[in-house]
Amino acid sequence: MAGAPPTVYVHIGLAKTGTTYLQQLMWENRESLAKAGLLYPGRRRTEHFLAAVDLRADPSPRAPGSLQPGTWDALVEEAHSAPDRAVISHEWLARATTAQAQRAVSSLEPAEVHLIVTMRDLARLLPALWQELVKNGRVLTYADFLGKLSRGLDHFPAGQNVMGVLSRWDAVPPERVHVVTVPRPGTDRDLLWERFALVMGVDPAVATIPTERTNDSLSVVESELLRRLNPALKKRFAGPAYYRVVKDRFVAEVLAGTSPHPRLKVPVEHRDWMTERAQEMIDGLASGGFDIVGDLADLKPEFGDPVVADPADVTDRQLWELAAQCLVTVVGDNHDRRRKAGRARRRRVPRVARRLPRRVARRLPPDVRSRMRSGVRRVRGAMKPS
Repeated sequence: MAGAPPTVYVHIGLAKTGTTYLQQLMWENRESLAKAGLLYPGRRRTEHFLAAVDLRADPSPRAPGSLQPGTWDALVEEAHSAPDRAVISHEWLARATTAQAQRAVSSLEPAEVHLIVTMRDLARLLPALWQELVKNGRVLTYADFLGKLSRGLDHFPAGQNVMGVLSRWDAVPPERVHVVTVPRPGTDRDLLWERFALVMGVDPAVATIPTERTNDSLSVVESELLRRLNPALKKRFAGPAYYRVVKDRFVAEVLAGTSPHPRLKVPVEHRDWMTERAQEMIDGLASGGFDIVGDLADLKPEFGDPVVADPADVTDRQLWELAAQCLVTVVGDNHDRRRKAGRARRRRVPRVARRLPRRVARRLPPDVRSRMRSGVRRVRGAMKPS
């Protein structure tokens, strides 16, 4: 007799709320989580992303080949095989339409479907969102970005207006919707995982916390330099090449951490409306009958010092100094790679030269063999370091 269907938790983000940290943690600890009764399905780390793309029929601009029909159904089938519980996690799911969300839930039945939404206060979330836009090639200024959002929650990105997201995922009843708040700055970072694990009935201690930082933020000068460079970078590196060369290499390996300037903050003139938007979301969540894990007070913005870092205040001198530092790093890295490649060639060519005569010697006339031996000696001599 077949056992009871599993419980499946669908974590839909929101984006920039510790999703990459949680996904990395679950992927690296999938074996210990499985022993604790929670299946994190997928044979590759990217499968949850590919499944979300398939569900939404919307490929990522950084990976046009990411639309692979059938990946959602394959992940669902594996989730159905869980003896007790399974979790599917990707922030792209927050942008699903009502029809797509209904399809997701119905495809998971007869499993009992729970929805997990992670949320972060707007004072930290919105600067991170703008930076992510800039990292993805956008040239929208920080002031214009905040100005648009100030008009109301309806002007927030589709995956960030939490009440709009939950209205599209209303196929999951409120009592099975779990809103996990990201802890305040200064608290133990592991607390987010503890809250998240609590929802799924897992002892947080079964997982080892990743030590590698993910999605490091940029300083205010770094983000403004990238924004101003983006028109030229997008022209030089079109389509997926931008993400591979600029975001994954230049930003992550060269730009991030180069400038000692402070991180991006919320200018004073945008704080009142941001506090109002946050309260609207808090009130909607409090009255929605959802399971709140953490504290809704975590979602109240805290702005700190009224003297803040704003891209509008970045000077040309600061940009030139940062650009010069980046150029020195790029030139140095390129030099190091060329030296390493040269050493590899010097080691490889003599070996090839030694093997080649033995392979063909029996088929060549004696005078040709003699000339080849002389050539090998010349190659060896030329390849010796001076």
